Amino acid sequence: MKTLGKDAIIEEESLKPGSLSVNKIVHGNVLTVLKKLPDESIDCVITSPPYFSKRDYGEETVVQWEDGEYQLGLEPTPEMFVDHLIEIFKEVKRVLKPHGNVFVVIDDTYAGGGGWNSGGGLSYKDNEWERKHVKNATNRCPTTYIKHVSKKSLCLVPEMFAIRMVYDLGFILRQKLIWAKKVHIYKERTTIGNAMPECLDLETPVIIREMV
Repeated sequence: MKTLGKDAIIEEESLKPGSLSVNKIVHGNVLTVLKKLPDESIDCVITSPPYFSKRDYGEETVVQWEDGEYQLGLEPTPEMFVDHLIEIFKEVKRVLKPHGNVFVVIDDTYAGGGGWNSGGGLSYKDNEWERKHVKNATNRCPTTYIKHVSKKSLCLVPEMFAIRMVYDLGFILRQKLIWAKKVHIYKERTTIGNAMPECLDLETPVIIREMV
């Protein structure tokens, strides 16, 4: 299998406006890079943005938006998070060809949580990255401060995002796909796939899928 060398990576400051590099990885801020790409030049976009109020990726990921400095996903409210996503996907639509496709993996968050949701419980996160960005996070997660959504309710982030994409940006929502991370085969008493375990309580059902 052929591996990519250092010459295959382009930093955002080296990317010329209006250019489109083939077989290259462009490393940089998503908005900065998108704004340099030519109109109707991309066939397909596959992405999974940071989920709202799930993880703290560190100060190096803070972005200057029109309404302040925030990490994508750590805005004070889910509405502001969706606003920032729409700002990004406005540029995505500009660079997308008329026949192009966009696949977005996006998940929801419960309001009123008192701590960070690592997508499996902190006890399952033992690698160095998780210790730095989840277990040792010093700031409180944004869901702690949400008052306009009832505690323990889903914030409906995927729904808000889909509505804004269709009604504000004019995207065509062809389907909501289910990414089943683990499938149980009852007759054979086996499973296919491997979903990260979740923290459980008596009020919340286990979820082993995400939406695309």
